[in-house]
Amino acid sequence: GMVFGVVNCVTGLGYLGESIDQWENIDPHLLLFAFLPGLIFESAFSMEWHTLWKCMGQVVVLASLGVIIGQGLLGSFCVLIFPYDWSWQF
Repeated sequence: GMVFGVVNCVTGLGYLGESIDQWENIDPHLLLFAFLPGLIFESAFSMEWHTLWKCMGQVVVLASLGVIIGQGLLGSFCVLIFPYDWSWQF
């Protein structure tokens, strides 16, 4: 990768050089959001069963209570901040 970057700076590589320039200026958050879900899935998919069972309590707490608390906080934020006439009624 570094060789292509140096060659691109010295000589220019046409379309490949334009692609390298775009990758040099990519937003790091976009890169993280693009690759993180796949990395998390791969890590979870390759986890050994005995490791999963050792961490099962933490997994259940984060997968249930963490999601419920996060949704409640996000809903409260949206109702209080946004200028719509939302209510908590279903």
